[in-house]
Amino acid sequence: MNLIKKVKQGATDAAKLAQNKIEMTKIKSQIASKEKEIEHHQALIGEAVFLAYQAGEPIHTKPSVIDHCKVIAQLQNQVQALEQQVLNLKNEKVCTCGHVIPQDDYYCSKCGKKSIAFKEFR
Repeated sequence: MNLIKKVKQGATDAAKLAQNKIEMTKIKSQIASKEKEIEHHQALIGEAVFLAYQAGEPIHTKPSVIDHCKVIAQLQNQVQALEQQVLNLKNEKVCTCGHVIPQDDYYCSKCGKKSIAFKEFR
């Protein structure tokens, strides 16, 4: 009877691990998509700045540049939230020094700071 429980628990753990991997893959795909979108908006900023330069216009007054910057900032926040989800799925956290450690650790193995001072990814 005890063996059957262990087999069931092992199957449950394996299914949970597989689901975790699938979720991480989905999130990483979303991150890659948002990073491509960021690159696209950065290219559009460069184009708008160059066109303003060619036309002799002041670059800082181009509303399209500001709009693209706002979109990039939003996308970066979304990427940060997705990266935090990946860390949560991996049961990890990031120290203020930038080192990734297990979520259960009380101190950072790199800098020695207490885990209370941990921040979100990036």
